[in-house]
Amino acid sequence: MKQGFTTIFFFCVCSLLVFCGLPVYAQNSALGIWESHLPYNSAVGVATDGNTLYALCNQGFFTYNNVNNWEGPVPYSKSDGMSDLGMQCVGYDALTGTVVLGYSNGNIDLFKDKTFYNIPYYKLKTVAEAKKINQIYCNNGFAYLSATSGVIVIDLKERVIKQTIRFKNIWSSENDIMPVSAFINTGTSYYAVSIGGLYKASVSNPALEDIRSWNNIDTTDTFKNIISLNQQIYLATRNKVFTLKNDTPTLLYSSPTAIQHFNGGNNQLLLGVASKSGGSLKVLSTDGELTDSFDCGGASSQAVQLNDGSLWVAVTTSGLKKRVEGDNTEFVYPAGPSDANCFDIYPHNKNVWVAHGGYNGLLGSNFNYANLSNYVDGKWKLYTRSVDKRFDTLKDYVAIAKNEKTGALYFGSYFDGLLVMKDANSFDVYKQNSILAAGLAWGNYARQVIGLGLDKKDNLWITEMYSFPQLYALTPSGDWHSFNVSKAGYGGALTIDDSGQIWFPCLGSGGIAVYNTNGTLEDTTDDDNYFFTVGEGRGSLPSNGVHCLAKDKDNKIWIGSDKGMAVISDCHAPFNKIFEAVTPFVNFPGSSGNLLANYNVRSIAVDGANRKWVGTDKGGAWLLSPDCMTLIAQYTTNNSPLPSDNVKKISIDKVTGDVYFGTEQGLVTLHGPATEAADNNDNALIFPNPVPPGYSGSIAIRGLTENADITITDITGQLVLHTRSVGGQVVWNAQDYTGRKIQTGIYLVYLTGADGTKNKVGKIAFVQ
Repeated sequence: MKQGFTTIFFFCVCSLLVFCGLPVYAQNSALGIWESHLPYNSAVGVATDGNTLYALCNQGFFTYNNVNNWEGPVPYSKSDGMSDLGMQCVGYDALTGTVVLGYSNGNIDLFKDKTFYNIPYYKLKTVAEAKKINQIYCNNGFAYLSATSGVIVIDLKERVIKQTIRFKNIWSSENDIMPVSAFINTGTSYYAVSIGGLYKASVSNPALEDIRSWNNIDTTDTFKNIISLNQQIYLATRNKVFTLKNDTPTLLYSSPTAIQHFNGGNNQLLLGVASKSGGSLKVLSTDGELTDSFDCGGASSQAVQLNDGSLWVAVTTSGLKKRVEGDNTEFVYPAGPSDANCFDIYPHNKNVWVAHGGYNGLLGSNFNYANLSNYVDGKWKLYTRSVDKRFDTLKDYVAIAKNEKTGALYFGSYFDGLLVMKDANSFDVYKQNSILAAGLAWGNYARQVIGLGLDKKDNLWITEMYSFPQLYALTPSGDWHSFNVSKAGYGGALTIDDSGQIWFPCLGSGGIAVYNTNGTLEDTTDDDNYFFTVGEGRGSLPSNGVHCLAKDKDNKIWIGSDKGMAVISDCHAPFNKIFEAVTPFVNFPGSSGNLLANYNVRSIAVDGANRKWVGTDKGGAWLLSPDCMTLIAQYTTNNSPLPSDNVKKISIDKVTGDVYFGTEQGLVTLHGPATEAADNNDNALIFPNPVPPGYSGSIAIRGLTENADITITDITGQLVLHTRSVGGQVVWNAQDYTGRKIQTGIYLVYLTGADGTKNKVGKIAFVQ
């Protein structure tokens, strides 16, 4: 009864707010919440309960119910409770309804009822061997994990480690531990595949860790897999399948190509084998007769058969596939970007573009054909050669710029020049047919565009990686201009200061180049340039290995290098003196000295409150105060859903305040608290409004002026909260100034600009 009343009250409040002309907004995700955007188009394993599939991907995991397929595949990631990434193998236990997930670092998750439970025992355990989990076998409430250091037994009801079986190699002078490739429990006996063949022991054996207490029933064959189907045991070597009769292997089937995996179906055997396309699935009867076969279109890692008889296979290069008819298969996986690697990100009002290219430590091309992904209205659109034939020969996109006035998009490729998309049908590539110079490393085949940026006049500025000239400008009318920056052998990702000067790092330890056209693109006689390097009087950089630059709201240029950060404060054109970079000396918790001096800084982004978001190699992401003297937060794989501590790119949506983190293992978003400040408070938004029952996130007031004054009272005028905006937004935890939770009711919001003008009154409703 109470729930029904609350629902009615909630809808009444919504109607009242709409009727009064007040803003009523929902939001995609609560503030302060992380969201992962991962590719699910590669599958490394699959298990099933007969109706629902549990599929492993390199970075995530998803479920798909073949009966209720109208709801589609459901993705999961660290943002949803997974403890790690780097999936390796999966198993399903019918008694407890538990999915067991194994990671490449030894971590273990149990998944049930859309909830994850972590068992970090093996990950944290100190062992001499690599922590690889080879197979997960589940039976009657227990999971048996075959690993390089033996067998780990998990009681799935109690969610605890029941036992570890570590075989000491008595034949080795080092007395090391024998790896176990596969393991099963028949109820009365254990069977283990390890060095030297097949081993058997009674489940009541009190000395399981002593290999001498096991019976080595086969020393001839090198088995890779063992399964139990209809109380019969089957084994597979590199290219043969056996059945076990009276503990003696009997040959059933010989494969002309290598066996990739071996699984049990519905009264039949599923055999993944190598083929010209990468892999095919062979279906065998329990007598070893080949009854069916189809091409998987790539190497496969595991196969299952559902209650309805359908065959599903995990293909490492293209995802989870369902066999339809003959060699025809169909993909099933959640929507996501085309690749995990994120080298550049351009977000604007939840319209996000991602470039998946990159280069290695020697500045060589990665030859990544995943190209580009676009996320808008909650959907992904991919721009790859398999989806869009216009990308047949294009690759390695590393830079993105967009003119928000015209909608024109610009993409820089580390090999294939500049791509301009003015609309869905416009597709212009500037390479050999353009003013862009040939790359000195690759000759006439390459135009290595590495930096893009738009100035206040909508001129597109372009830097090339290794060419002469290195700097170009494309005007809105289509005119091209080139600028030879003589000392800059290499280009880099560029930024433009408030005076229109072009700044870019000279990758390959060349410091920083600055170019000033004096406002005249056509006349180069009045142009000037300057270089910053290490050494007093030369720029005082912390290192010549500069990776990134960012201009903040005070027109300061922040520098990210392989030896931390520095800042150049006086950037007004033209240069009339020698400027020096300053390296802030900080005292962060657990670290003091020059700013991030021990880190390789890859990316710097400035949010609406002028705070600095810094991406590093091995150090994750750092949030620093506007002057970078105070550490606000550090995000790593240990305390956040970041998929990697190597953060290559951080970009911020100026409209929503969302912070996007790009790594080689995927893209994640933190729904951030700071947006760009507005010119006035006329278009301020309050969301969610009304606040629905059960909502536990923060409330945001967005579209404010810088340092706007916010006062919230109840309907009687009693003070609830008084605060100021951060950038153009206020984030409120739904508590009053004493820390008490806000109760059901209507509350008034008063907005005042920093100059004391333009008061505005809004309303927000809470329904508890």
